[in-house]
Amino acid sequence: MKWCFVSLVGAFLVSACAVPPYVHKASRYDRSVVGFGLDATDIDAVTICYSSYEGSSAEVVRLAIEACGAFGKTANFEDQDYFTCPLAAPVAANYTCDLPTTGIIGTSSGIQ
Repeated sequence: MKWCFVSLVGAFLVSACAVPPYVHKASRYDRSVVGFGLDATDIDAVTICYSSYEGSSAEVVRLAIEACGAFGKTANFEDQDYFTCPLAAPVAANYTCDLPTTGIIGTSSGIQ
């Protein structure tokens, strides 16, 4: 019974501290990174930190699409982990930012 109460209190505290989904910028405070303090000119990947208590999967996807789209790229889901983001938003959704394909889906791509 005691462990049940502790678990409930712990779940409440984590949910109370949950933050909305956001783009994780791991090198934001790392002064040894080339280009520290400058705006990015290109990205190959983006990580979105979120909590299931705050925000929805649609918000996570929207943030990834916006982050990659700012560089003319499309977001493609890669994986997720629980080791990148802080406890307030413990799930990291990792996306690659790829150049869009030139073909149109549903066409023959020149094959006759």
